[in-house]
Amino acid sequence: MQLELIPALAVMLFVPFAVTFFALRFILWQPLLAYLEAREHAIDGTKHEALRLTHEAAARTTELEKKLLSAREDIAAERSAARKRVAEKHAVIVGDARAEADRLLADAVVQIERARAQAALDVRPMAHDLAREIAAGVLGRQVV
Repeated sequence: MQLELIPALAVMLFVPFAVTFFALRFILWQPLLAYLEAREHAIDGTKHEALRLTHEAAARTTELEKKLLSAREDIAAERSAARKRVAEKHAVIVGDARAEADRLLADAVVQIERARAQAALDVRPMAHDLAREIAAGVLGRQVV
């Protein structure tokens, strides 16, 4: 059996196919393609926006890190200055305390020396009398 091409049948089959094809093209395919293209553009735009925001965040982060480093340096300088002031004040206080202690020690040495000299003067007559008594006791006679 051979197939024969019947032109009227071919036209009758082609016409509904062509109508359906063009109808679906305008009703379904063009809106679908437009939607997919718009979606692709939206995704690309969002990607570019995300990349821009990432760069902006990195720039702000760098700026904030610089400010933080500067603040840390300022704090370290302030701390160093405060320690220096405290050390100077400590040196003054310790110096004053040592000077006062040296003065009190010198006064005490002078008082002790005076008391020793006075005690030596007070003991001298008693020492002579005691020496005479001891000599008299040893010799068995009166010593002048």
